[in-house]
Amino acid sequence: MNRIFVYEYLSGGGEMAPGELLAMGQSMRDAIMADLLRLGNHEVSVATCQLASPVPEPARPVTPRHGESAFDFVARQADAHDLAWVVAPETDGLLARLKQCVDPGRWLGYEGPAIHIATRTLGRSARRRHTRSHARVRPASATRPTQAGKNA
Repeated sequence: MNRIFVYEYLSGGGEMAPGELLAMGQSMRDAIMADLLRLGNHEVSVATCQLASPVPEPARPVTPRHGESAFDFVARQADAHDLAWVVAPETDGLLARLKQCVDPGRWLGYEGPAIHIATRTLGRSARRRHTRSHARVRPASATRPTQAGKNA
């Protein structure tokens, strides 16, 4: 029987976020857990914290020690399990750094190149949103072409 550790950053004791993000994180955590349990023949441990909803049975809840960083917690739990499934934001390289805490033979999920691409893509998207939000708004008449193809 495989022992699998499921860690979702927000519901697993990482830096807390507003309620909506925590709820989305818990939804991802619970969906992964349910899928693994449906496969059978797996003992599933799920990271949780005081602010997160309880981990449904038959999964086993695990929590970080007082003052333990997310990285140390993931490393400790990954070492105690056969496999680790880690879900975390790709922004600021967080998922890539958490991946480094897990032995490659135990890692379930995206590999380094995919994480790197997602991180770069998210960074570019954030820069574009920032640029668009600060762009000047021009009157519609200044950009609407006339029938002759010239600006009005």
